[in-house]
Amino acid sequence: MDFIVIDIEQAYTPSTQRNDEPSSCISEIGIILVRDYKIDFQKAFWVKPNPFKFGKWNIGNYKKVGLTPDFFKEKPEFGEIYNSKLKEYFEKYPIFYYSYTNSDIRLVHSALTFYNIELPKTVYFNVDSIYRKKNINRQNKGNKLVDAHNEIFKSDIVDNHLAETGTKACAEIIIKLIKDNLITNIEQIPEVFKVQRGDMSIRLYSKEKSPKKSKEKKSQIKSPIVLSKDYKANAPKNLEGKLVLFTCLSKTDEIPLLKELVKLNNGTVSSQKVPKWTKSDPNLIVVGEGWPEKAKSKSPKANDLGIEVITKEDFLHLVKYTDFTN
Repeated sequence: MDFIVIDIEQAYTPSTQRNDEPSSCISEIGIILVRDYKIDFQKAFWVKPNPFKFGKWNIGNYKKVGLTPDFFKEKPEFGEIYNSKLKEYFEKYPIFYYSYTNSDIRLVHSALTFYNIELPKTVYFNVDSIYRKKNINRQNKGNKLVDAHNEIFKSDIVDNHLAETGTKACAEIIIKLIKDNLITNIEQIPEVFKVQRGDMSIRLYSKEKSPKKSKEKKSQIKSPIVLSKDYKANAPKNLEGKLVLFTCLSKTDEIPLLKELVKLNNGTVSSQKVPKWTKSDPNLIVVGEGWPEKAKSKSPKANDLGIEVITKEDFLHLVKYTDFTN
């Protein structure tokens, strides 16, 4: 079975709400091609972000390895690197990456949109989701890639925030998981690991600009959520018995639609407060990019109770809804 593994490092953290303008904040991308359960080759590319800026936290990470923002000024931008070095692999092979919130895919989608490059028609899988499904003790933790590698291989890799390190660690993890589970083709992965397959051609990042804030009362500008007739007719109705709680998501742009999807698919929206959480309510938590860092009380509670936690993107794939960012 052949596939690629990618890892992304970024110069700054973009805003990734539904209507935000895309940018190319990637400062390094690593890629590994795996053939027949072995690493065939590995490459990493430095990238000049556009717009050119670096966050304080990101500057600190690069300083630890002797790099400054000036190092990136003469590097090629992502559009050039993708078209000349990466495109053939992204279009030919399934993609594996390790990210608790699908941020690597979001960043690639954003950069491709920024440079008006067509999204590749392939599938992707989040190795973090696969690992958590196979390791109940890690089920609800935002597990760092190097921590997962060190747990599996009893290694002592240090998180140096370099894509070369990330891609190799991710590749070694997924190679071991698919070999241990006797996976011989990509179609077995969703069934064996109980994870969702992502469609790389479906944008997780919109090109629309954020609308200007209005001084009108929210009650006056709210518009009803309208789901397409086609989706209503073909909704999988697979949330029977699920009490779904949403957190770390936008209350205006995201949660209203997600709640409608829960109701349409025979689930129930939970509004249970953290102190009253039980194993049965909520029994599914859908999270955004702030989890678990911005959920200091919710994350430990969910872990203690063994409540299933999935990302918004995993939820959308679960209910087979693909129009969220159109």
